[in-house]
Amino acid sequence: MKHTIVHPDDIDSIWHEVEPLIKKTSDDLLDEKDVYSFLKDETYTLWIISDEHNKIVTAITMTILKYPRDYACKIVTCGGDRMKEWLDEFLERLELLAKERGCSYIDIDGRCGWSKVLKGFHVDYITLRKKI
Repeated sequence: MKHTIVHPDDIDSIWHEVEPLIKKTSDDLLDEKDVYSFLKDETYTLWIISDEHNKIVTAITMTILKYPRDYACKIVTCGGDRMKEWLDEFLERLELLAKERGCSYIDIDGRCGWSKVLKGFHVDYITLRKKI
């Protein structure tokens, strides 16, 4: 699998392929239109994973978060398939990029489902964090 960081100037040329993958990750707070705007203004960075035929199989967006004493590279959205074929290499490359950008952590939000513990509340996401 090929891992590519897409330059903001090139977003429009592949958006028709990426938008359906990002749309799968949409919710009430962040949809594909928001992600597009953040990609264009360089708040987010787009990674694409392509197969041997250059077909985009996964689109991932990330951003850098500034905390009072450190930085974290956060995966914001990830839509696609064939994860077993690209995940390990992607995480290695992401870790290198995060370190290059001064980050000490990688954060990934993920859906957790509903919670039985708190009545009236539910867990939409959990954050997984790795110190690098």
